[in-house]
Parts: sequence; structure tokens; C-alpha cells
Amino acid sequence: MATEPGKPSAHRWARLVLPAVHVLLCVAAQMGVFGTEGSWRWFPVFFVDFPLSIVLIPAVNAAPPLLVFGVVGTVWWYLINWFLVYCAHRLSVRPRAQ
Repeated sequence: MATEPGKPSAHRWARLVLPAVHVLLCVAAQMGVFGTEGSWRWFPVFFVDFPLSIVLIPAVNAAPPLLVFGVVGTVWWYLINWFLVYCAHRLSVRPRAQ
């Protein structure tokens, strides 16, 4: 399926969905939507970034959580989403056995 020149494909836009949701989650945590009691404020972001968030704990002590989770976590979700879109695209264009 070819796209018009200069027009991004749907797969490119799909790669931005999860990172955009992650940025919104980080902004909501910074605004205090999830509570302001101690470290529970960033727990939802910590939870969705779980394998990576273990590595990010020392960085949170050195920099603001919005910067750490907002940048590194969003890149993490961009890579995860890129992989999922890549796999979905590969499965959709795979030749079918007859």
C-alpha cells in the first residue's frame, strides 16, 4: 500500500500514540492528579515504566521526575511502540501460503 509523496503513512502516526499518552501521564502526575502524598504522586508513571523505572530511581534523586520520566520514559515507550508497529506491519505484509 503506497502513500502519496510527502504524506506520512498511518504506521508513522501510530508510532506516536503510546509516547503521547505517556507524556500526558507525566504531565498529569506533575500537576498532582494522582495525589500529592510523598512518593505516591509518581507511582502510576513508575508502574507503567516498570522495567525501566528500576534503573531510573537513582536519576530521580538527581533530577526532577518530570524530566527523568518525561524524557527517558517517553523514549522507552516510543521504542516499544515502534517495535509493536513494526511487528504488526510485518505480519500484515507477510506473503500468505496458498
